[in-house]
Amino acid sequence: MNYSDQLSDQQRKQYRSSAIKSTLFGCVSEQLIGSNTLLIVYLVMLGGSDSLSMFSTSIGSIAALLLVIPLAALTNRIGIRFAYRMACLGSLASLFLMAAAPYFGRAACSTILICCLAYSAAQCLYSSTWYPLCDAFLRPNERGSFFGTMRFTYMTLNAGLLFLFGCLMGEKPPVWIIQLILAFSGLTMLGRMYYLNQLPVSPDSEKKRFTGWTALQISMRNSMLTGFSTYSCLISISTATIPAALVFMKTQMNLGAFTLMTITSIGMLGSITGYFMVGPTMKKIGIRKFQLLTHVSIILIILMFLLVRQGNRFMPYFLGGIFFYKGFFLAFLSCFNSTQMLSLARPGNKIMAMAYVSFFNSLGALTGRLMVTMTLALGVLTPVWKLGSLKMSNFHFIFFFFLMISIFSLLLLPQTPAVVPRHKDYYNP
Repeated sequence: MNYSDQLSDQQRKQYRSSAIKSTLFGCVSEQLIGSNTLLIVYLVMLGGSDSLSMFSTSIGSIAALLLVIPLAALTNRIGIRFAYRMACLGSLASLFLMAAAPYFGRAACSTILICCLAYSAAQCLYSSTWYPLCDAFLRPNERGSFFGTMRFTYMTLNAGLLFLFGCLMGEKPPVWIIQLILAFSGLTMLGRMYYLNQLPVSPDSEKKRFTGWTALQISMRNSMLTGFSTYSCLISISTATIPAALVFMKTQMNLGAFTLMTITSIGMLGSITGYFMVGPTMKKIGIRKFQLLTHVSIILIILMFLLVRQGNRFMPYFLGGIFFYKGFFLAFLSCFNSTQMLSLARPGNKIMAMAYVSFFNSLGALTGRLMVTMTLALGVLTPVWKLGSLKMSNFHFIFFFFLMISIFSLLLLPQTPAVVPRHKDYYNP
């Protein structure tokens, strides 16, 4: 019997509320750094290049790739509560130092990158605790609706905050505005820690049955977990289209900070709508059709970026539409991944199983972003070229490459348990 089955309905409701509140505080910084928009604007203002701006979007994936499994093993050793407290305080310190970056003179951009790495490391430590905490109070049939409701709530808050931040910044913001936003997002980590303290910890998670290596071996032998992780890796490669598009919009289309923040906020509105629809859609069409719908939609998103052109005054409106559609179906993808991770994680090994999937997600995200970074840094693509009568840029070739990756990854759908639910290994949907 799961630990969640031992809790009353009132207790589980209270814990769901505390979990959502913790995300309302912590996700402000996650969106500012994770959405890349403010970070790219900040780096460009302080003299960062195209390739450096693109590289900054890879740092979270680099940290996750290198640290997510070792930090999961550390969490097994020190316990969930101590781990997330260290993570929250580490995130706070990183964001405060990032806000102070302009005072480091020529080392300002380097300071931002180092702080991004430290923040990402703290997030890896936090992520090793989040899903085991949720699993303690969530029953399997509550997972989809919980993640949809939770992310709908925090994305609503974040969309409003980012739009407000965009209004405060204007098209050419002073540096101190961005510093103030980063410092504020650091303080919110204290609120996250307070509400995480209200959540229960499953006795299974605290038994620490396995060493880090043993736990990793158990995850590797789970063929369904490995198949899903491989599929997630390829999908994550193709999502590098989004940060590449942001760099293209800032450096080649010359869109202002307010326009970029507004388009990003529209993308969040799409995410809000998507998260609102996740629970009903998943229940109505089933998990298999849900995954197929999400995958095909991601292919269409990348295809639409190929239609973006410079010099058209209507393009910002078109980009707003793309970002809304992108937000909607990436919300679907996010909730699908979360529900499958919890379904595939064997009891007593949930911390490492979550880290195992996260490793492959990060490997894909890092691979995609480093491909773009190296392509821009080395200048291996012609800046302007023609496809028939259409004028294309080097970014359009990058978008086309990711389109091919997303189409190729369709071949891996039979390796995912949602499409072919084999039951040889542990799977509790």
